[in-house]
Amino acid sequence: AESSILLDNLKHQRSAFNRAPQAAAKLAATGDTPRRPDLDDSAVATWTTLSSLLLNLDEAISRE
Repeated sequence: AESSILLDNLKHQRSAFNRAPQAAAKLAATGDTPRRPDLDDSAVATWTTLSSLLLNLDEAISRE
């Protein structure tokens, strides 16, 4: 169940960033490490948002 939710989110983010390349470029340029020019801004932004979603889950934040 969780994997299908993550996959749906990945598809949604990919579609959104493909429709808004300026937003993808802005997000891809965020951070301390220089962005690799050979990587697609839309792909970087998509995986960045999915990673953020995963790292903000309760399971990633706390141990019980």
